[in-house]
Amino acid sequence: MSARAKTKSAAIILSTLLGLGAQLSQADAIADAERLLRVSETERHFQFAARKQTSDLLRVYSGIVAMSANVELPRHITQEIESCYMQAYAWDRFAGGIAEILAQHFTSKELQLLTDFYRNRGLSPQDIESFKQAITKARGIEEQTALFMFNSSNGCVEQASRVITGYVDSLSSTADDVADD
Repeated sequence: MSARAKTKSAAIILSTLLGLGAQLSQADAIADAERLLRVSETERHFQFAARKQTSDLLRVYSGIVAMSANVELPRHITQEIESCYMQAYAWDRFAGGIAEILAQHFTSKELQLLTDFYRNRGLSPQDIESFKQAITKARGIEEQTALFMFNSSNGCVEQASRVITGYVDSLSSTADDVADD
């Protein structure tokens, strides 16, 4: 084998090893981010926020229908809408992407510091500056996560609108049938 062929082979092997190392490094970072999500109980907070937002939306929908059509939405209609939102905003749909976002924004050291913080392990004085630096990244992470969730969810506004309109229209047609008799 010529010196040129050996050099080319060595370069291919080196780039392959570097690529594998980068993949392992990214996998480690994602595993660290997933650990942070677990210890910070992000899933519990996320589910609570999703339930509250769904409840608030149902109250708004019900208020609009009550004011505009002078009827109350029955439980089966609100349950259908609620089910759509709970499926559309289920934690499992977003957990992996959120972990990737955290892994992109935080260094391994920052992920470890945050995980230790949530485990109540405290910070050593030399880690305080790194911790502060990690905290400053929150706004960018929040924005990227919101964009990710928006782009990854189907939403339920159109379905809710169809269900509500169908219900209100069915009341109108029933009232028209009764008036015709």
